[in-house]
Amino acid sequence: MPRNIRANSEANAHEVDEARSSSLKIEDYPPVPAFSWRGSLSPFAVVPALLPAVALFVAPPDVLDASKSLRAFTDWMGERVPNMAGHASGTTIPQVAQLVNCLIVAAAAVVALVFAAQTTLNYRYLYRRHVALGPHPLKTYAVGLVGPVVFLGALGVLVMMPGDPSWATGATQSRTLFYGFLAAAMPYLTGLVVGASPLMLRLFIDAYLFSRPVTFKER
Repeated sequence: MPRNIRANSEANAHEVDEARSSSLKIEDYPPVPAFSWRGSLSPFAVVPALLPAVALFVAPPDVLDASKSLRAFTDWMGERVPNMAGHASGTTIPQVAQLVNCLIVAAAAVVALVFAAQTTLNYRYLYRRHVALGPHPLKTYAVGLVGPVVFLGALGVLVMMPGDPSWATGATQSRTLFYGFLAAAMPYLTGLVVGASPLMLRLFIDAYLFSRPVTFKER
């Protein structure tokens, strides 16, 4: 494509972006209240994310021997998630850690479904707010779409890899505050990023790809 045609195309695309964003005022689309049922700290998301941390500090050491239901739950998770007992077997509380790690995976799935439902039901509002904030670079969408891979990998390392890294020896081998923090933070953050990925994909298509005029390459 000749340089002048490409320059005109980019200029037209910028004008389209500005026209679209200028027609929507950010003052008309305030952020969704975080603690509302539709917000990022909705009880539907926060309560499941806190369950693994609660279990870490209140479950007895022989929790799986004492409860057939929890034993069945951890066995069921172990059949579907490879090496589910990898981390737990190297701790001083193997039964508690196995329960906690299974709850982390289950809670992350629940939180992801919650955020996927929220963003789907609120898409029209979120799209308009996104556009009102102005044109977004491609890297914004790239980060949103790559994020799930990163967080799912980190969650997998936490629940599947035995032991702790050399710089954090003992951090997750017992009922430590750090392990409790990870038990609550990982399912919430992983669920948030994974659940919001369909939103990022739709915004990428609707606000980035289709906001630009169609051009044709010369033969």
